[in-house]
Amino acid sequence: MLKLYIRLLVLFLLTCKNAFPLDDFTMGVSTKHISVAYLYIGKERGFFADEGIELKLVLIPAYLGGTALIARQLDGMEFGSTGITLRANGAPVVDVFSQSEKPAWFLLTNPSIKDLKQLSGKAITVGVLGSGSHLATIEILKKRGVNPDSVIFFYGDYFDLAQFGLIVNDSSLETRRPFMKRVLRAFLKSHMYSLQNREETMKWVLTNLKVEKEDATKTVDVLIKIATKNGIASDTAIQNALDPAAKRTRKDLVDYTLLREIHQELGIR
Repeated sequence: MLKLYIRLLVLFLLTCKNAFPLDDFTMGVSTKHISVAYLYIGKERGFFADEGIELKLVLIPAYLGGTALIARQLDGMEFGSTGITLRANGAPVVDVFSQSEKPAWFLLTNPSIKDLKQLSGKAITVGVLGSGSHLATIEILKKRGVNPDSVIFFYGDYFDLAQFGLIVNDSSLETRRPFMKRVLRAFLKSHMYSLQNREETMKWVLTNLKVEKEDATKTVDVLIKIATKNGIASDTAIQNALDPAAKRTRKDLVDYTLLREIHQELGIR
């Protein structure tokens, strides 16, 4: 009789594990793009619900995301480089998870251009002068022996950059540490799942980004190239995310403490 009761109790708990209210986590993202695909996939796969988290993704530009996070109107935001610079300037925000450690910028040229050195002296365009893409491109061109008189969109292979991830308010780590650990565990599982299940990630790209299959394949290739292995970006990627004009009032630009605890618990290196 006791064994039957235990079996029924286990069955009930398994059936009703998501019947209890979930804790909201509201995160600001710029739009649906490849570097946040893991969040949508993780939510669909139930990684957040398994941790008792209701992930709510809201669209917001980077310049407003930081303000909303500081005011605690958001629980987190995706803008890694913005968050790192804000923290360096003394704002109470911190990067606790890095989705990427290389920029997802593309170089588009005339088919006759086969090598970066051929761009010397050519007229090419970039988003905003002084932006991350502009500054990163200058460094890339210098390293390749090109006079950086022009700017380009670039990605991946030649430059490290902690561009996207999870930035939270310092107070979350101080007063909601167990909650944040659950959030980070769901982030990590979603991130690793999206990288390890290429076909499912490509289906998400096809459905949500409305591109052709060939372009979806290339997009996932870019994702795999720019993504961190386990949510931790290199020191170089973190430093490169910092705006050169930042006051640098703080040296601890990121805090991976909770994430490293999760790595240890899950046996991740």
